[in-house]
Formats: sequence, C-alpha cells, structure tokens
Amino acid sequence: MIEVQDFLPEATDGGLFTINLQSSLAHQWFLFQNYPDRPGVLASILDGESNMAQFFGDYTALDRLESLANTLLISQPDFASSHMLAARVNSARHHFLQANENLTRAETLGAERQEVQRIQLGIQQALGDDLHAVLEQREFLVSQDRGAEHLVPLGALLADLGRYDAAHDVYLEALRSSVGLSPLGPAWACFQLGFLWGELHVDPDLEQAAYWYAHAVNYLPGYTHAVVHLAEIHLENRAFDNAYKLLASVLHSGDPEVRWRLSDLLAERGNLSAAATEKEFARTRYEELLSRHELAFADHAAEFYLGSGAHPERALQLSLANLNNRSTKRAYALALEAAQATGQQDIAAKLSRDAGARWGVLHD
Repeated sequence: MIEVQDFLPEATDGGLFTINLQSSLAHQWFLFQNYPDRPGVLASILDGESNMAQFFGDYTALDRLESLANTLLISQPDFASSHMLAARVNSARHHFLQANENLTRAETLGAERQEVQRIQLGIQQALGDDLHAVLEQREFLVSQDRGAEHLVPLGALLADLGRYDAAHDVYLEALRSSVGLSPLGPAWACFQLGFLWGELHVDPDLEQAAYWYAHAVNYLPGYTHAVVHLAEIHLENRAFDNAYKLLASVLHSGDPEVRWRLSDLLAERGNLSAAATEKEFARTRYEELLSRHELAFADHAAEFYLGSGAHPERALQLSLANLNNRSTKRAYALALEAAQATGQQDIAAKLSRDAGARWGVLHD
C-alpha cells in the first residue's frame, strides 16, 4: 500500500522555474565574461551548471565547468577560490584524487576549513571510505542545520549502509524542511525516496517508488533521472503509452539513458528498426561522454552494455575502471555482474573475495 503524504510543500511551477534558471545562468556567464571579479558570479555559475547536469541531463555543463576550472587555475593560481571550484568540478567528474589535491592547495591558500571539510566529506562518502565515521559527521551537521542540503546526503548514506527505514524518515524530513518556492529541493527529496524504494531497498516497492518519482516530476517536469525511472516502472507494467509520453518529454536532454529506455520501449512494441536506431543513438552518446568524462559515466555506461547495449566485454572494462576509482559495494556488484556475464570466472571469484573482505556478502 502506498504511504500517501499530505504535507508536500508548495513550489514555483517547474516549467517556469526552469526557464528562469536557464535565463539566470546565461546572465551569470555574461557577467563573468564582462565583469569576472564581481562577487558571487562564480558560485552562481557553479550552482547553476551543477543543477543543469543533475536535474536536466545537460552534461555539456561538465564541459563548461571543466573549462572554467582550468581557466581559473591558469589565470588565478594563487586564489583559494580557484582551487575550491576546481575541487567541486573534479568531484562532480569523479576525479576524486585531483579534487582532494585541489582542496589541499585551497586550504594552504587560506580556504575556510569548514568548507574544505564539507567537500572532503562528500568525496569520502562517494568513495565509500570509513562510512561510519562519515555517518557521525553527517549526523553532527544535521544536528546543527536540518536543511535538505544536509539531510539528503545523510539519507543517501543511511541507504548505502542498509538502514532503509531510517533513510526513508530522513528523506521525509528533508521534504518537510524545504523552504522557499524553488522546486529543486522537494524534487530532489522525492527522487531520493523513489530511488530508495525502487532501486536500493532490499524489499523493493515499485508502487511506492512510482508515487515518489511522479511527485519529483510534478515538481520539476524536466527532471530527467526521475522521468526515466518512472518510465521504467511504466514499461515494466506494460503501460507503454505512459512510458512513451514521459520519455518524449525529455528527448531534448543529453542523457543517453532516455534513448536507451526508448529503445527498450520500441522493442517491446515490436518496432525493432526504430529500437535499433535509438539504441545506436544511446551507444554513440555514451561513448561521447566517456571520451570526455569516463569516470563520471563508467557505471551507467556499463549498465547499458550489460543490458540492451549487449556488449558485456565493454561493460566489464568500464565497471573495472569504475571499481578502481571507487571501491564501493555497488561498484563491486556491477563489476561482478559484468565478469559473470563475460564468463570471466577467475575475475569474478577475485571480485567476490575482495568484496567479501571489504563489504561482506553482496546483496545487489
């Protein structure tokens, strides 16, 4: 049974918000190009482009941010702010070693220790390093500020640790804590709740997941990840028209998973020629992204190649690159699946042993 919530916060219309976000971001870039020293411009660009990638599947944002970071490191190498921005960009691209090097340099140049530690904490969580220590720090931050920016990462960590009920409660609190009229915070919390119930929970509940994904899309119609996950559930339920309408609404995004899932939908409907065209589009787009930001997309591309992308050898290559970058439980599970799919039993056995030593038995 769906746990219906009656406290969903109000927010600005998602379509209007998106137009305003894009307009504001373009203005911030104009200001940077003409008045680069104006306070707050770089932070606004970083936040705006990060939102374009996270919520709208515009991964060209990573290219723009990488170029910006490189420009600042060359033109202002002795500014702590240059290295702080580079750290956040490298972290977003999953270049965690370089991000930590940026943070070390930033602190040497006088960056605030608290801000450095906040980014380091995110990196440590992404790497799966000493998660119980990360949990203590996350809980402390929440005790100081119960905003969504602290609650959602805490919920994600609890989910990674298998504490699903606690994660659910924290995400609900993040939803309740949303202030102002921006739909980003509520949409983010709703998506995380959907992902928890649809992808992470040991006892998945797709009806509950669809409920939360639908709310995320209601808040922000262009929220590509939420649209794709909701479309997947419709596809599994053979509600093809609903799935198609959702995917068609975000075809303009740069996320190759949209085309991947559209290919699956067309194949289910028997339109094999169109399905093949969409699958090739997805493959090409994944390879383009991998050529520029391999570590950021290695896991998603590996999942594609294990699925209808039908290239398990490529999946194994990518999943091992992902695992080498961050040896999380999910990274081990993905690499193990790829090794088994390719019949690489020696690699699979070693991965299973290594994962057992680090994480215990894999349930993913």
